[in-house]
Amino acid sequence: MNREVLSRYDLLTVGECCGLTVEQAARYANAQGTELNMAFQFEHMDLDGGESFKWNLRKIDLVELKQLLSKWQYGLQDRAWNSLYWCNHDQPRIVSRLGDDSKAELRERSAKALALVIHMMQGTPYIYQGEELGMTNYPFETIEDFRDVESINAYRELTQRGVIASEDMLKFLRYKSRDNARTPVQWDDSTNAGFTTGTPWIGVNPNYREINAAQDAVSWIQCTLGAAGQSPGRFVRDGRSVPVGHARRPPGYALVQRRRSWLCLGCRLLRRQYRRSMDSRGTSPVYQRWRTWNDFQANGREAGAGDPLPESNAK
Repeated sequence: MNREVLSRYDLLTVGECCGLTVEQAARYANAQGTELNMAFQFEHMDLDGGESFKWNLRKIDLVELKQLLSKWQYGLQDRAWNSLYWCNHDQPRIVSRLGDDSKAELRERSAKALALVIHMMQGTPYIYQGEELGMTNYPFETIEDFRDVESINAYRELTQRGVIASEDMLKFLRYKSRDNARTPVQWDDSTNAGFTTGTPWIGVNPNYREINAAQDAVSWIQCTLGAAGQSPGRFVRDGRSVPVGHARRPPGYALVQRRRSWLCLGCRLLRRQYRRSMDSRGTSPVYQRWRTWNDFQANGREAGAGDPLPESNAK
């Protein structure tokens, strides 16, 4: 396949390889590029399985997970390339599966921690729709709420045979069903989460008013450029802020300032204080420099203050 087709084009190829071993992956996704560029393996997705396949409430053991991810990292190092993922259309939402979505703060921390794990490993991370927003599992109430044929058939088979009680099976489905990943993407807080003006094929998660792309974008802007109207300036981190009047900048906080038509974001760089300013018309950035932090606090609150920073260093 590679010789006759793939090698003739500038392509990125990924293989979905169920039951794949490290040694097989080292051949299929070898560094020489004679087969595929990378391959999906599912071993870490099966760590919470059991006698009844995946239908349980078992949590993935952290130590086992670390050992397994390390096995793939070291096993393919300098031999092949890893595919890194938590979610896809066949898996429940990872923040509900491996994290804690019981409270907003815990959900956010869980989602960030999980994202950090796959982005800091060697390989190519894959982000499934809604994962970047920290979307959660859906609170299914009855079997009629499901659309996934695997979930519906498993419910009927296991309950009719008396293997699993109906109420228990619904709990397992709420936790592990593939339908958790198939609810409409939550774009904003309008009807149907902004996904459609029609009737979606499956229910929209009721938490879409709090978890959606529009809200996430607002939070990012508030964190990065400052909450509009806050003056003369504040330190901002993860949506929280404290006044600039503090004697020192709290660790991890960025300086945000709004003055007239200017939005100013300050950060330390090479022991000097720089400010990147954008006027309300969206013209080119203006970089300005202060020799010390105190100098910035004393003189940096006017749009024209400070020495111009040479363009070659304006990064």
